[in-house]
Formats: sequence, structure tokens, C-alpha cells
Amino acid sequence: MKGKRLLAFLWCSLFVLFGHSACTEDDGPGYPDVDSAAPELQVTERIQTEPGRDVHVTGKVLDADGIARISLSCPGLYVEKTIDLLAIKEELLHEYDLDYLVRIDENEIGELYELEVAATDVGGRTTSRQVTIDLNGDFSDPVFASVPSGSLAVIVKEGETSTTLPLSLRVTDNRGVDRIEISIPDIELTRTVSGGGMQDFSTTVDLEDITFNLTPGGSVTYKVLLTAYDLSGRTVEASFNLTISGLTDFEEMYLADVMNERDLTSDILGVPMLCKHTGEYTYVAEYYNRTANTAICFIPQTTSFSPIMFGADPADKSKLTYESPERILLPEAGVYYRIEINTQNGTYSLETFPVDEAIDPVPHAYGSISLDTWGDGGSWLQEFYFGLMFDNPKEINRFVQDEANPHLYRLKEPISFTAGDEVHFYIHNWHSDGWWDYCSWKVNKNYMSKDPSIFEYCGSHVNQAWLDAGNHTVGNDTHDWVTVPCPATGSYTFEFDAYTGWGKFIPAN
Repeated sequence: MKGKRLLAFLWCSLFVLFGHSACTEDDGPGYPDVDSAAPELQVTERIQTEPGRDVHVTGKVLDADGIARISLSCPGLYVEKTIDLLAIKEELLHEYDLDYLVRIDENEIGELYELEVAATDVGGRTTSRQVTIDLNGDFSDPVFASVPSGSLAVIVKEGETSTTLPLSLRVTDNRGVDRIEISIPDIELTRTVSGGGMQDFSTTVDLEDITFNLTPGGSVTYKVLLTAYDLSGRTVEASFNLTISGLTDFEEMYLADVMNERDLTSDILGVPMLCKHTGEYTYVAEYYNRTANTAICFIPQTTSFSPIMFGADPADKSKLTYESPERILLPEAGVYYRIEINTQNGTYSLETFPVDEAIDPVPHAYGSISLDTWGDGGSWLQEFYFGLMFDNPKEINRFVQDEANPHLYRLKEPISFTAGDEVHFYIHNWHSDGWWDYCSWKVNKNYMSKDPSIFEYCGSHVNQAWLDAGNHTVGNDTHDWVTVPCPATGSYTFEFDAYTGWGKFIPAN
């Protein structure tokens, strides 16, 4: 009996002396100590993000004894996670690469959060680190919402050797605009304009003392460089050519029916409207006049009423001028105007015609059961309608037809975009099986970089009366989808005139 008691005592003594020191109460037996050191934990100590942008907490855990678990905790971001490696791994790990996704709600209002990462080994030893998650990060470059594209012209008189360019600019940024830097390297001219930290910053800068030396009938072209900075130091660059000369035969001329530069530049596309260049110094526009006494003018640039604007001569309002012009008034409402201007002769003319004399290419009555689904002469007719297509013909943002003018259409529901978004679409009919170009309009590829505003018909089905009037369809070799950036975050609607082809994406409110 005494021998059995002695054997039991020795067995218990050995367990207490050796067994208990080799394992923990939590992680069970079988894990001998190797170095008895706490885990080595390496994590990224600071992560910048913004509301709505998820982050990855990354790092590495090393332990000679073996890693039992890794815990992550941040109540403010609803993070309470334990990665139990003993339960999910077949082998004991001595090295582990941490990569844990933390969701950040787009409505999160906090700025700084502390997330604790703790690594525990099989011996119960724990190492902790703090990770700061900063929601003040900036991941978006500023956007030039309004900037001259391509070229800008200034008209000077014979004998002048310097001029001033009124330059209108608009920059948007999700955090705030710090400044805009402007330079003309050829004449070593530089200007810096403070953005004041505004998220939507508009300004008109008078670039004075632009010097030049013109020969009779000649011109001078300077490259103008622009760089906008946001409060985080992120930048966006733009440039355009400034041409100084006497009156020239401008390649493009636009009709503007808005009164201020914010309305001229707040569109995604379509404002102002491109005119037809029908001869030397001669331009023609056809325009539906909704209300009496609409005021219009003509400009060869798309983002500003300066440096050149053509309108009525204050001394003789039947004449056209670019020297201190007034707007031209369109007195009659509910009709189409055909307006022709000659910038060299200083003349303009106005003609009207009723809506029912205008013919567009739309092949069927809008909203009627007339769509020839299979193109076989009508074995299955469906509702015919069209709108904006961003992906495929089965998914169309539908238009509604205007009650007063059946050639006019607008989006049934506005669409929201974020500043800098690439807006990629064309006008297309709905088709249940995704068949393409039954009735559609695209833009000329040559005008893609020049604020496209005129859509031309490329559908396979067409109103015969429109063809009989001398019109024709266009093809994919010359015309394509619209691809333009959104200038500012907001809600937009689209208006379209199927007779003139004028389409404009403008703010909904």
C-alpha cells in the first residue's frame, strides 16, 4: 500500500514539474516550449482611407513555439474578430501573413480609429499592436470641370503688341482645391490663383501683358499650361493652345442659350451647341425655341463667353459684332429657328418654321407596339422606345417624349454621377434580346474631344420621309459611343432633339 502511494505521489510530482510548464490551460498539451518568447508581430501602423473605401489590415506574425490565434478589435468600426489558427489549420504555424478586410461604411463620420491586433502563441504569450485607421485620406485627383479644350483664340487689331486673356476655370475636388498654377513658357508668364480650399472652385483670371509680334495677316500660337492642386497635394494637368490673330475663319462655332458661365460649363456634354460650318466665315444653326425672347450668342470656344463672343451690334441690332456685343433675341416661342451668321461681313439672319415641318429619322411612333423584334417583317412586335444605353440594348434609361414638340425627348429619371466618372453611352432603342442599332444615334469621332453635342443617326430602321429629304445614316467607321468625364458630383438629366440631333447632359436641378 505504501508503495502504491509513493508511485502516485511521484507521478503527480512529475506532471506538475514537467507537464504544466509545457502547455497552457487554453491550448491543451503537446506543444513544447522552444524559446518561451512572445510572438513577433509586424503590422502597418497607420492606414489612410475615406468613408466608403474598405481597407486591409496586413502584417506578419512569427513565433518559434507556434501561433495559436490572432485577434482584431475596433468597436468603433464594428470589428471583433479572432482567427483561431489551431482550429482552422491542420499544422501548427510558426509564421502567418495577416490580411484582414475591414469594411468602411460610406456614411462613417469618425476620422481616426484605433484597431488592436493581438497575436497569442501556444504558450499563452501575447503581443499587441495598435493600427490607426485614418478616414481623412485622399484618393481622388482634382478635376478640371471647366477648362479650354484644344485651342482658344484672341482677336487683336493691327498694330497691337499685347493683349489680355480672360481665362475662366472651374476645378472640383472631394477634399478642397488649394491652387491653380498657370504658365505660358514662351513668354515666361506665370500666375497662381488660390482655391481657398473650396470643393467647387470657379474663377476668371485676367492674364495680362501677353506680348506678341504679328506680321500682317499672320498669327502667333502659345501653349498655355495649367496645374490644379488639392489640399493633399494631388494634381491634375491641362493645356491648350492660345492663338492670337486678326479675325479668322473659325473651324467651330457654337450657339449658347445660357446667360452665365456656370451654366455654360456645368454640363457633362452638349452646352453650347455646335453649329454647321457651311462656308468661309459662315455658320448655320437650327434651334427649337421653347419660350419667347430667348437670348442667344455665338462663341468659338466652349467654356467661356470670352475672349470672343458674337452677338447683336448695340449700335445697329440687325448687325453682328464681336466688339461689346449684345445677345440676339428670338421672339417667337414654339417654333424652330434657322439662324445664319457671317462673322466677316458682320451679318445674321433669322428664319422660323413650324414643328410639323421638321422631319426626324425615328422609324415608328414613340411608345407604339411596332418594334420588329426579329427583323422578319413583324412576326413579333414589341413596344418601341429609346433612351441612353450604357451597356446593352436590354438595359435602356428610357426617354419621355415632349408633349408640345414630338421631336424632343428627355430622361424619364435623372442619373447620378461622381466627379471624374467616365460617362460612356449612346442613344439606342430597347430590345428584349439585345439586338443592336435598330434605332440609334452616335457622335462623330472627330468631335469626341471638343465637347460633342450633335448626335447623328446610325440605326438600321429609319423614317423614309427623312431619307427622302436628303438625309443619310452614318456608320461605325466615323461615329462611336460618347466617352466624356463628369465635371462634378451630382444628378443629371439628358435632353435630346431628334430633328437637330442636339443632345445635352445637364444638371437636373
